[in-house]
Amino acid sequence: MKQLLIIISVFGALFLNNLQGQSVVFNDYFKDTPPRLDYFHTGNSAEKIFAVDCLLSDGPWPGNTTHLLDELILGPYFFEVEDTTTEGIIFSRGFASIFGEWKTTPEAEHWETFHESLCVLWPQRPIGVYIGKCQNDNPFHRIWHFSIDPAARYLGPVPLPALYPWWVDFCNGKPENMMDIIVMDNGYSVSRQKKCKADVERLLGEFFAIEPFKLRKTDIIVGAVGPPFALEGIYKPHPGILSRSNLSLSYGVFDAERYVLGFDNRILRNVASTMTNDFTFIIVNERTYGSGGIYNLYELVFADNKFSDYIFVHELVHHFDDLAYYVYYTLAAAYQAPDTFIEPWEPNITALKKLAKFLRNHLVEGGTPFQTHGIKKNSTA
Repeated sequence: MKQLLIIISVFGALFLNNLQGQSVVFNDYFKDTPPRLDYFHTGNSAEKIFAVDCLLSDGPWPGNTTHLLDELILGPYFFEVEDTTTEGIIFSRGFASIFGEWKTTPEAEHWETFHESLCVLWPQRPIGVYIGKCQNDNPFHRIWHFSIDPAARYLGPVPLPALYPWWVDFCNGKPENMMDIIVMDNGYSVSRQKKCKADVERLLGEFFAIEPFKLRKTDIIVGAVGPPFALEGIYKPHPGILSRSNLSLSYGVFDAERYVLGFDNRILRNVASTMTNDFTFIIVNERTYGSGGIYNLYELVFADNKFSDYIFVHELVHHFDDLAYYVYYTLAAAYQAPDTFIEPWEPNITALKKLAKFLRNHLVEGGTPFQTHGIKKNSTA
């Protein structure tokens, strides 16, 4: 129940922001086509380097044309689009990434490269794209800049054609006025497409059974796309099951056996471009307990475990609202607590340094200790 109350509070704010007018006029700066900026994020726990891969079109802009500036300011990263002529910020979004989690693990002693993407809108004139990183004092410090000239030859304005079978679960209006959700499936063979659709319907039923989604169902569009695969299964390195899947997903991420993510960002983005989308759900045809959720990237859940329905809702709070885990985990994984505590960007936890931004600050009594006592040393809950 606590988790659902947090969803209502934060997601309610997200809907409210979508209804608020802002000073940036869409038609003054953009065309109705979002370029996808694909880039490589290379680094380790202390250093980082960015390099552009390509710019291409993902089809019509699915987002609201009045809510262009992100007022929630969540996530460890924040990107801004600056009009080169006026130097004004005309678009912004907060986000998280797999690199951001990986760099907190022991694996980050060595260099690694991750493929990432930003949807930055197609400009009418030159723009600058800036990525900022949340630092110890919490404000975002710009760590990378890239200029985009809409007349440049390196831009690919032609959308990728729909290459995979898809269907609309339900549609209540135009994408720019709705929250657009795409559901992608992984590990379903051609002969299992009936089961795939049944799994999608069941899990979406859980989604629309809770507030605020139950109340705002008429404000949401859901579509599904499923690139069928010859074989079923998914890569599970810990038990030695080495299967490939249509979306190249894997269990055992960061050596956490139940953590599931996909590292082939280009495949995921190309499949997602089949339909307009603001949020992405990925359903895995698997019984083994495992899931993942990253803010403004995607959420993943297994389909055939008794906990699937609950975990599907649980991962929403990470994908939609950037809420943190409450658990104490002994593995050297991405949700292990850092050695140096700053005020977290997640709204549901606090280091008592900037209590006013804490979602539940009214429940914190004076003199509350920062460290939580009584946790079992070997707890993996």
